Amino acid sequence: TQVKAELKQAQAKLSDTTETCSSLSARWEKSQQKVKELEQELLKCSQADKLQSGLQEKLAQEKSRAGETQKKIAKLQQKLKDSQHQLLLAEARASDKKLLEEELKEARENEARVQQELHEEQLKRKLLEQQLEELRQQLRHSRETEASLAKMHVELQAKTLHVLEDERKTDSNEKENQKLSEQLSLLKEENKALYEEGVRLLNQKDLYVR
Repeated sequence: TQVKAELKQAQAKLSDTTETCSSLSARWEKSQQKVKELEQELLKCSQADKLQSGLQEKLAQEKSRAGETQKKIAKLQQKLKDSQHQLLLAEARASDKKLLEEELKEARENEARVQQELHEEQLKRKLLEQQLEELRQQLRHSRETEASLAKMHVELQAKTLHVLEDERKTDSNEKENQKLSEQLSLLKEENKALYEEGVRLLNQKDLYVR
């Protein structure tokens, strides 16, 4: 009958949705595993720029995957809505309860299963968002630590400059005084270059974290 055919069509769509949810769940599990691997890498990472750049790139990739999964969840919600609508139509047109009772029961079970899988995917998405936020915080901490080290290095260079200046002022030997002056000039240039490089790196990392 036409009602039976419509029920089968609704069941087929629900089955497809279930398979899609299963596939999506597997992808989420794989994404979660990669996030765990990132956390392990962060525990071992130093303040080196290459490692931080790699983590930032992986973070961007995971954010992209999370966005794609969100789109798939929206599509699943629309499919579920369509399946529910078809189920309601089939129930309204059913004239023989005894004949359609089992098929309607199966359709309801499929609907409940899809709803459960959708709920699980939403929970996984929330977990992934939390892990991404933790990764962002670790990157911020890494950037702050590197900035602190750069500041300490600059302060040390400044102290060295003061010492050399004092030595140059108190040394009466003309050749030694000239040598100290040359060292002072080189250190000033190095200090300036280090400061400019530190500003550039901090600006670059600030953009990455944002």
